[in-house]
Amino acid sequence: MKSYKNIRPAITAFLFGSDKSIPLEEKMLLAAILIGFVVSLFGGLINLYFGYSLPTLIIPLVLGILLILLFYQVRFKKKAVKLVFPVFLASLIGVGVIWIFNGGYNGSNSFVMITIFVFAIVTSPNKRFSFIYFFFISLMLFLHAFHYYFPKAVVEFPDAKTRFIDSLITLLCSISFIFLMITFLIKNYRLERVVSEDRRKKLEELNKELEQSNAAKDKLFSIIGHDLKSPFNTILGFSELSLEQLQWGESDKAEKSINLSIASAHQTLNLLENLLSWAKSQSGQIDFKPEHLSIQPIIEGVIQVLETSANLKNISLKYFQSGRTPSVIYADKNMLQTILRNLISNAIKFTKPFGKVDVYLISEPHQVEITVSDNGIGMSEETCNSIFRVETNKPTEGTARETGTGLGLVLCKDFVECHGGTITAESQPGQGSQFVFTLPK
Repeated sequence: MKSYKNIRPAITAFLFGSDKSIPLEEKMLLAAILIGFVVSLFGGLINLYFGYSLPTLIIPLVLGILLILLFYQVRFKKKAVKLVFPVFLASLIGVGVIWIFNGGYNGSNSFVMITIFVFAIVTSPNKRFSFIYFFFISLMLFLHAFHYYFPKAVVEFPDAKTRFIDSLITLLCSISFIFLMITFLIKNYRLERVVSEDRRKKLEELNKELEQSNAAKDKLFSIIGHDLKSPFNTILGFSELSLEQLQWGESDKAEKSINLSIASAHQTLNLLENLLSWAKSQSGQIDFKPEHLSIQPIIEGVIQVLETSANLKNISLKYFQSGRTPSVIYADKNMLQTILRNLISNAIKFTKPFGKVDVYLISEPHQVEITVSDNGIGMSEETCNSIFRVETNKPTEGTARETGTGLGLVLCKDFVECHGGTITAESQPGQGSQFVFTLPK
């Protein structure tokens, strides 16, 4: 049984080729030629057995040889279209001659001619269908008229038994040929449909990737052209203002302007780091180097950097940790800092003055859960569902008209999933927002 399973694919590959890109029409042609050869050989043997006249023996033999030559030219020389049509005409005319020497319309060769007609239609180009149809009809009308007007020229069967056996065998051969052709066609059509569906899905995936790539490119140009320019103007403005205030001896006002300038510089640096990280992630150049880290000092370090921005808006920024044992996780330090920095910066950005931002760390057996919560302006469900995708995320000004790129949350999602964690957002307009992400230990 195993040897049969191994031999069958080898035979199929030899007869029809192992290349999946071979057109269905060519496979159909090869199958039709092989089946036609078998039918011709079998028909010749039957005619020999019954002792029919010489033409009924020679013509099937000649047709069999022609079909073998045609198979060789199609399968190995790739000369299909030019040779099929002449072989079809020769086969039909040859069987027409046998028709006269084998009972005429009292015999069974009409079935064979119909079978050849089906073979021609299946394997010929569409532009020849009409010619094949009218040629076949004309030939059949001519043969029937010839038998009607010249009945003595037609060789009749010697007896009823011979006629019965010949008709039965020919009918079975013709039906078998048509059955094999139709089943072969249906099987390969379904296979082609599966292949086409796979190609369609791959094309849809490529189109989706192209759309994402175009969205990413448009986003990049928008950021470079606008979002990077505005923060630098803010920094320059506060720097010039603080210099004037120092010249006028207004040190308190100058200190406030300098702090605003520092906060704007931090925001711009964060924006630039996000832009560079996002560009690397899009080109596949970002490095993921996880290591065992104590997460508490990392959170505290990010909070310390962002305290200036929180203090300028009189926002309370606090950190809470469940349990007394420091949590150790397996993560990339730079990515973790980027995630925390973006989530906390966003919370500060969209929280009104005198609001609050809280960071919670919950240590679980196999992971840590970090929540960044605020009582800011919140967002709608529609916005909440779009903030993690670059093609739908739209930059929004903060409560103090802070600018941004919208890339921060996209990066957060990419980096969290790179660790094998998850990130979710919950929010209601006017009720604040809560971002929760997990990281494995």
